[in-house]
Amino acid sequence: MNGTLYITLDTGEMTAIDPESYQEVWTFPREREFACGAEEPRDRELDGIYGAPAVNQDTLFVGAWDGAAYAVNRADGACLWRFLTDEPIIGGTVLGDAGLYVPSTDGILYVLDPATGEETASFAVGEVWSTPWLTEDESALYVATMEGRLWALDPETLDRIWDAPFEVSTGLLTDPVLAGDVVIVGGLGETLYGVNAATGEEAWSVGGANWFWGRPFVDETTATVYATTMAGEVIAIDAATGDVIWEAGTESPVRAGPVVAADVLVAVDKKGAVYRLDLETGAHVGDASEIEKQVLADVTLLEDGLVLIVADNGDVYEYDAEQGRTARVIN
Repeated sequence: MNGTLYITLDTGEMTAIDPESYQEVWTFPREREFACGAEEPRDRELDGIYGAPAVNQDTLFVGAWDGAAYAVNRADGACLWRFLTDEPIIGGTVLGDAGLYVPSTDGILYVLDPATGEETASFAVGEVWSTPWLTEDESALYVATMEGRLWALDPETLDRIWDAPFEVSTGLLTDPVLAGDVVIVGGLGETLYGVNAATGEEAWSVGGANWFWGRPFVDETTATVYATTMAGEVIAIDAATGDVIWEAGTESPVRAGPVVAADVLVAVDKKGAVYRLDLETGAHVGDASEIEKQVLADVTLLEDGLVLIVADNGDVYEYDAEQGRTARVIN
C-alpha cells in the first residue's frame, strides 16, 4: 500500500498510520495544550472528529466538534493554522483548486485559503452533517443539509448552478455522491434520491425501512448504487433508472457505507458483523465474520481486495474480501 492512513482512533484525535506496519506515525493533537502556527500554545480540546480529512502533498485539513478547521503538517502532526466557525463541524473537508471547503453546522459553507486558513468566500447553505462532493473536473460542488436541501454550487464563485436547491421535507444525512448524471443522496426521510445533476430535479427515489446514513457506493463499471439503511437493509439500485436490483438483510442496523472489493459487496452492520454479498443477486457469500465491536464509520477500500474497518473504540481491522477473513491490526 502507498501513502498514509489517517484514522480517528480516540475521541478528538487524528492519527497518521503507516499502512504497511500499522504503526502510529503521529497523533494530532498530542497534547491538549498546543499552538497553531505563530499562536501561543493554548489549552484546546477538539471533542470529536467525524468527517474525513482532505489532504494535499504537505498538509492534512480536518474539521472538529469544537467548531474549528485545522491544518496539520503531514510530516510531524504539528498544527499550522486554525479557523473557527460558530458551531461544530461534523462533515468532512474538501480540497479543490479554488480552496478548502469547510461545511459547518452553523449553516455556512466556508472557503479557506489552504496555505493560511483565511476565509476567501462563504455561502449560507444550512446545517451540514455530511461531506460535500466536488466533481472530478471541479465543475460542481454538491452540498446536502439537515434542512433537506441539496445544493449545486459553482466551486469557484459559489454561485448556484440550479435555479433552486433540490428540496425534501426531512434532513439529508448521506454524503452526496455522483453516479453518471445523477447525484445520490438520502437521509432521515427513509428515502434515497437520485437527482438530475444538470437540473436539480428528482430523477428517482427508493424507499427504505429506516434512515439512509452511510455513504452510498457507486460501482461505475455496472452503473449500480449500493446503499445501506438503519433497518439492516442493503439495497442495489440501477443508478440511471432507480430500479431496485436486489435487497439483502443484515442482523442489525447498518450505519456504515459499503464497498465493492474482490468482486463482492462488503457491508458491516452496527454490531460488527461483516458480510460478503453477491454483486448480481445480493446472496450472502459464506458466513458473516464477527468482530463483535460497534462499527459506525464507512468502510474503506485499500487494495487487492482488502478493506479497512474502524470500530468506534479505536480497534482497526483489515478484512480480506476474497477469503472472508478479518484480522485486527490496531488494538
